[in-house]
Amino acid sequence: MQLEGFRTGFPMASSFMHFAFDNEFPIIDSRALSTLGVPEKTHISKRVWTLYCDKCRSWADYYQVSLRELDRALWQFNVEDSFWKRVRLMETRAAQDDRGCGSDVNRA
Repeated sequence: MQLEGFRTGFPMASSFMHFAFDNEFPIIDSRALSTLGVPEKTHISKRVWTLYCDKCRSWADYYQVSLRELDRALWQFNVEDSFWKRVRLMETRAAQDDRGCGSDVNRA
């Protein structure tokens, strides 16, 4: 996407569009897409942007929220989901270390 005087991708352009045309365009970013199950390295093309806009508008209407509220919810879900995934990973590693450590202690 190109804006006069700017050469930018859809995520940055979507931010401009969102704040210039309140509640007509959602902000597209990797966290929101990840929440929806889109792989992190997905190229955000015009087709992806258009599908995302249509889906967000539909959800905002269905849940009776603004596009900004929906955007914040998608972002927040990703942050919290990522946090809990890291916690579970650390707990798993700690449990594995405890089992390994315990067997070393018993051998000494």
